[in-house]
Order: sequence, then structure tokens, then C-alpha cells
Amino acid sequence: MNCEEVTDSGIVALTKGCKELRCLSVSGCTQLTDLTLTEIGNNCPSLRTLELAKLIYLSDRGFKNLVKGCNSLEKMDLEECQSITDSSLIQISLHCPSLQSLTLSNCERISDEGLRYLCGSYAGQTQLRELELDNCKLITDATIDHLVQCRGLQRVDLYDCLRISRGGIKHLKSRRPDLTVHAYFPPDTPPVMQHDPVHNRVCRCCVVL
Repeated sequence: MNCEEVTDSGIVALTKGCKELRCLSVSGCTQLTDLTLTEIGNNCPSLRTLELAKLIYLSDRGFKNLVKGCNSLEKMDLEECQSITDSSLIQISLHCPSLQSLTLSNCERISDEGLRYLCGSYAGQTQLRELELDNCKLITDATIDHLVQCRGLQRVDLYDCLRISRGGIKHLKSRRPDLTVHAYFPPDTPPVMQHDPVHNRVCRCCVVL
């Protein structure tokens, strides 16, 4: 059976029969909904690792139910959970004090406000080691100031965060020189050559030899 054919009913049966689960990966099981999160929260209090990448039907309501019952989570992969907002991040911050690794890449509704809660939480300040924020389009340099609070943070990924500036990255590195920061900035676009009909016909991103 393909992972895409796994449904809530299968996960519900699994969690009810395996209440001591420590690790669960259902990434790519695209039919799963908030019912799965609710039942994981109800049945798996010992869960440490939960991978939920590419589950587009999961919402803030589901994550609220999940973390109320799963307070021992240390690693969460929420990449491309595109329906979640800062509300989910706030609930995670409140209920997951042992969180060490969090992936939020391509969660395009996450903003500086959610990260303010995360970085100011007990987990954010003392436990968090890895944070992936690639292509979180709403976050800005304000998040840089929040990240400085994460004293144990060892790596942060900020690829394709278009509102994060070079200056923001420099500021972060100056405050946390031990932190590994992954980011990419495209090369500056060459200026338009005025009064030159040949160069004006060439894409400004190209180099004319």
C-alpha cells in the first residue's frame, strides 16, 4: 500500500494499539487530517519524534489537540504543513518544553509573532538545537532578534526567506558567532546600462561578455 493511501482510521488503530510509541513518521501520507493529530495526542504520551511533512490538511486545531497530550516531543518535522499558522507554534511553545529540533520549512503562514513565542519559551531558550525556516515568506529581520534568545541553538536554516536581509544575518552572527546559519542571497542584479541600445536588449541578470 502506498503511503498516500494511509488514512486516519489506520493511524487511529495504530496509536490505540501502540501507546508506548516513541517515534512516528507519517510524512507524505497526504490523506491524514486533524483526527490523526487528536488521536496521537490522546494515545501516545511518550512520543519523542513526530514527522508530519507534506500533510496539507492539518490545521491549528489539530496541533492544539496533539500537544496537549504529547508533552515529551523532542523533534517535529512540519515541513509543508501549509495550513498551520502562528497559533500552532504558540501551542507547541506552551506544551513542548523538551523540543530540540523543529522543521517549519515551507510553512508560509508562520510569521515573526509565532517565532517570538517559540524563542521566548522554555524550550526555545534552553533546549532548541536545530530550527529550519526555509521559504517562510512572512518572517523578517524581527525574527533575528528573537533567535538571539535561543542560547542552545546550533543551526538555523533561512534559505529563501526573502524578507531576511544580509544585515540581519550579520547581526545574528555578531551576537551568536557559534551559530551555524544557512542562508542564500542571489547576486546583485547589474544596473541597467543607459544610452546603450545593445545592453538594454539584454536581461539584467545576465553578464555580457
